[in-house]
Amino acid sequence: METPRDAVEATLAMIAAALAGEGFALKPGLKIKRVDGDYTDVIRTQTSVWNRTDTQAWFTLTAVIESGRFGRFLKARWPDRPANVSRHDRFVTSRQLKKPGTNLTCRWDAILPGDRAAIAEEATGNIRTQILPWFAAMRDPLAVVRQIPGPFAGTRLLHYALANGLEREMRAHLVEVSQKVPAFGEAMARMKAGTMDRRPGNSFDEIALRAIELGLA
Repeated sequence: METPRDAVEATLAMIAAALAGEGFALKPGLKIKRVDGDYTDVIRTQTSVWNRTDTQAWFTLTAVIESGRFGRFLKARWPDRPANVSRHDRFVTSRQLKKPGTNLTCRWDAILPGDRAAIAEEATGNIRTQILPWFAAMRDPLAVVRQIPGPFAGTRLLHYALANGLEREMRAHLVEVSQKVPAFGEAMARMKAGTMDRRPGNSFDEIALRAIELGLA
């Protein structure tokens, strides 16, 4: 009997086939990948915990960029981190696939075999218009680090700036962001004054504090 995972994988195989000309192939773990020099472009699949055989096979897609050079830099700079942290060293940044013109996550149900070709066609079209241009843009390390202070930007991008020799550019960018985004500027000022007023889970506080620790602010 076909499981929801089987249904999703069958749909991913169609997507991968459509993207084969761009160098992508379906890999274990419900991933569609291509290697481009130092970089690996990955389209990862998230399935629903509520998926059930013969009922539903929901899935979403997220684009991820990995870099071998970045992974080597992190291992050399901070070699004593636990394995459950260092195993993610190649990860640079990510972006969810959205419904065109909205901020809504694309979500599909592949349970019915007759729906899968249309799902694959729609997903492939969205990947071509949203994700492939993003992969190309993120080849520029400066474009990557300038995602701060976006919704998925964290302290990792500060490390990426160091790995690519962009200390001066990152300092200038953080000054600019502090001026343009009042909440970020306020967080930076508080962290420079001391960490006693640090707000747990506040991404601006975390970025500001790490930037100060790394000499980037």
